[in-house]
Amino acid sequence: MSFQLKLVYKNRGAWYQPSVCEGLTWETSRSGSPGVLTWDMYTNHVIDPGDEVRLTDFDTWKLFRGFVFTTQHGKDGKVKVTAYDQLRYLKNKDTYIYENWNAAQLIRKIASDYRLTCGDLADTGHVVKTYNGDNKTLFDIIGDALDAVLVEKNELYILWDDFGKLTLDNSHDLRIPILLTSGSAEDYDIQSSIDGETYNTIKLVYSDKQKSARVIYPEQDLNTINKWGVLQYYESVSSADGAAEKAKKLLKLYNTVQRSVTIKGIKGDNRMHGGCSLYVRMSMGEVMQDGWLIADKVTHKWTGNTHLMDLSLEGGVFNAS
Repeated sequence: MSFQLKLVYKNRGAWYQPSVCEGLTWETSRSGSPGVLTWDMYTNHVIDPGDEVRLTDFDTWKLFRGFVFTTQHGKDGKVKVTAYDQLRYLKNKDTYIYENWNAAQLIRKIASDYRLTCGDLADTGHVVKTYNGDNKTLFDIIGDALDAVLVEKNELYILWDDFGKLTLDNSHDLRIPILLTSGSAEDYDIQSSIDGETYNTIKLVYSDKQKSARVIYPEQDLNTINKWGVLQYYESVSSADGAAEKAKKLLKLYNTVQRSVTIKGIKGDNRMHGGCSLYVRMSMGEVMQDGWLIADKVTHKWTGNTHLMDLSLEGGVFNAS
């Protein structure tokens, strides 16, 4: 895919187009991290933290809109710049207590409080009855709401920044018609782990203040406990309603080896960002993947006339225990 990148930034009311000297890197993640754009440049103009940055392709394909957070100036006159999209502000900590909100309502409230811009926010079809998030990052507060949808409906929703607009989509609506085969990549690396979100013991605890008692809702899998040892998920719940069923759903969701594959040196495609899926048909050692995989992380690299990307993928046979 040919490209004609245009990088501009706004300083003190004026727009500038710097001379990028060694290419650009744009990285996005499926959840929990903002999009980040980094580049080295020469410029005769000032660039300051807080300056708005825009990256487009052919002036029409809108890739990145964010703000400068870090500049590093060298003796040779080169400036290294790091900019983040507005998801960066979800690293702020706060307390949110609410009742009967869906994820879109929560995101709109947070966006209003923190002067962020919203785009299209999908209706997840799930309402959180009660929530008390104290001293948590905004990423985690929103993540709790989206995790509740995943547990209750087995549907994954992706929050991403669409050129300056917070956007919430069902992961199925972010499938990109790209076929990845063995000849598409320079290299790949497969990882299998129980060191992340793998749990074979679930313990949900409800504190009944009227009876001054704690009720525990446990679930466990003795087979995987014998293989891996006890890996426990612990959560205090605000209501006993549905707690037992939630414990069962959590065990089903998390009682598995987490597998991922990193594929490097793929031909770049502007449509790909964290949370998008593409179709992979590849034999990787003992694993044969033939289906959709979701991108946990996407790194675009533009150097000269070359646009490549590295993908960290999950799903498909990689999530089968």
